[in-house]
Amino acid sequence: MKGVPNEHSVAQRSARGTFWSMVSNATGLLTGLFTAPLYVQYLGEAAYGSLLLISVIILYAELVDLGISGGCLRHTSAALRCGEVHRIPGLLGTAWLIQVAMASVGTVVLIGFSSWLMRSLLQIPDFLLAEVIFAFRLNAVSFWLNFVSGIPATVATAWGRFDIYGKVSAISLILKAIGGVGAAGLGFGLVGVGFVSLFVDSFVLGYNLWMANRFFSLFPWRLTWDKKSLRDILLFGRAITLTAVFQRVMAHWEKILLGRYVSASIVPYYSIPHSI
Repeated sequence: MKGVPNEHSVAQRSARGTFWSMVSNATGLLTGLFTAPLYVQYLGEAAYGSLLLISVIILYAELVDLGISGGCLRHTSAALRCGEVHRIPGLLGTAWLIQVAMASVGTVVLIGFSSWLMRSLLQIPDFLLAEVIFAFRLNAVSFWLNFVSGIPATVATAWGRFDIYGKVSAISLILKAIGGVGAAGLGFGLVGVGFVSLFVDSFVLGYNLWMANRFFSLFPWRLTWDKKSLRDILLFGRAITLTAVFQRVMAHWEKILLGRYVSASIVPYYSIPHSI
């Protein structure tokens, strides 16, 4: 297990973390702006609009995190600062087991209700329905990969490497943008874009597990279950959950309404300026 960095090192790493967080946010905005016209050209308005609606559904599904990642990060960092390293296996293990269980249940629910969500809730056009359902199921598997990657990704941050998350996020966004547009341009449609996301998210999960093992050796084999850690994590995560629910619902609900009551084809023309 690596030691805790000193205050000077933490300040430097915090600055790098802030920088890479800004890079990640800018990357998300720029890739969206540059890829949107290409997706519309290669996929068509209705298909790209459906892809955006799929991303909103997946974004809402991520709310089942219940603030566990934030709570785990907070308590793991505090345990390191206070020298209570004996608590770390219980904190990481409890949080990760909950996330794996929630991710698995969430993925099964998303896949099981995929036809209803696409047909009845979003009212995807019949000529796109089969392709969109398949793409949505691929995204549901990507949801599992992203969700399970949450706790491993917090390990490096807890140890003071605030920059790693931003770097990985920026790189994955670029890879998804290049790969997704390439798949669409080659005629693989929404399914091809979904497989690109699946591949990139698998890589990110593998990298986060490897990085977690560098800071906390034998991750995840040394993890344990601890009821006290569960209570501490959930108590801290309540406020995060309420904030996340409000932000995400208020930021994206109108896209669902546009897709359902107007047309999926109109969603790209709303989402692009809205994101700016």
